[in-house]
Amino acid sequence: CKKFQDLTTNLKYDSNNNNLKFKDDDTFKEYCTGEKSGENTDKNCDKNTDKINAGCLFLFNEIFGNSTSFSFIAKGNTNIVEYIMIWLSYMLNFKKIEENDTIKHFYETYITKDDRYITDINNVSGYKSYRDLIDKKQNLMSIYCEKFQEVRNSLSDELSSGSYKFNDVEFLNKYCDSNTCQSDLDKISAGCLYLLDQFYKNGGILPPPAKNNINIVDYILIWLNYMLNLGKSKEKDNIQDFYRDYIYNYDKYKMEINELSDYDNYKKLLDKKNDVLNMDSKIVPKLYKAFKSLCEMYTEFDENKEDCTNYSEKAKEFVKQYEKLYEDYNKTKDSSYKKVLCTLSADYDNLIKKCNDTQCCKTSPLPTIETEKIPENCSEQTSEKTYGTGYDELSGEISEVTLSESSLFYVVGPIFGLGLSIILH
Repeated sequence: CKKFQDLTTNLKYDSNNNNLKFKDDDTFKEYCTGEKSGENTDKNCDKNTDKINAGCLFLFNEIFGNSTSFSFIAKGNTNIVEYIMIWLSYMLNFKKIEENDTIKHFYETYITKDDRYITDINNVSGYKSYRDLIDKKQNLMSIYCEKFQEVRNSLSDELSSGSYKFNDVEFLNKYCDSNTCQSDLDKISAGCLYLLDQFYKNGGILPPPAKNNINIVDYILIWLNYMLNLGKSKEKDNIQDFYRDYIYNYDKYKMEINELSDYDNYKKLLDKKNDVLNMDSKIVPKLYKAFKSLCEMYTEFDENKEDCTNYSEKAKEFVKQYEKLYEDYNKTKDSSYKKVLCTLSADYDNLIKKCNDTQCCKTSPLPTIETEKIPENCSEQTSEKTYGTGYDELSGEISEVTLSESSLFYVVGPIFGLGLSIILH
């Protein structure tokens, strides 16, 4: 906390000039990466993002640097990286002080190009460099689940007296025409667009999941199918109406997205996966329940817990749900059903790997899914990659990436417990 305090005391926001400035330049000049000016041998931190990068490098060096007195702490608790990421995300998002002060731009401009992020560090076993710490320390599935929960907090996935229940429509209004969601389908469409933006554009996750795997859209479509069928009546087919009125005719689904090289827009991406949207309405609630159960385990996971008995019981329940789903699939061999089962099994397997590194799961190990109950050729699906422009440098750095394994940043709101609010003073 002392190092965070040192940084926040020195890096201030000047509201008059809409600019960040260091109170003590000498402390941070060694971390600057800008061009040298004149006869001055020091590099500049002229841009706001230069200053944020200098602050980020300062924290990494002070906490994880090879000569730091904190090396014994860093070696034993790499979770400190998460606090650095929270600070970094906050600084890049609390005010858009420059046109390019986005997480994506920061990663590509600084972390992938500044040699100091890839300099060897000797004190932290399992991690070769600061960039390695950043890339390996985040878990994408947990962030997926948080985003789905944000939508559920606004649009309940349970009916109230036979009608949809909306708790916070304002949250999604910007995804509707004239910034106002009126009908039930307007609001469901807004939730769908929010999820697509979070996962396939620069919505705070870096690299966007499309960099590694387009199969996250399966979860979005399971949610969408489930929500549309909640209010389905004999007189009305919500899914057909939704596809016609929104995906085919709503401009927001046809806006160009650069992050997907094989798909120009969301409409083409959803067209590719619309077999999931058109799955049997009797199956979808079971798949959605399994996905929601898996998400609960990801969000509740605490590597510092000593007793995971309750967590292990939830895992057993998930495996039972999955096995019943597999039995249903075995009767039909439906290809869209197979896709979702492959995605679910891959994400559960990644949860087991994550858990196996902790003491908690050594005392209460999670049950595995039997190999014979995983559809054939699943690995071909879960390794399907759709690379977007600007990420070529990253593709060689992350191997054997499945849906739930990726480097990322995530946007965090007001910071807790670190006194970072003083940056606004």
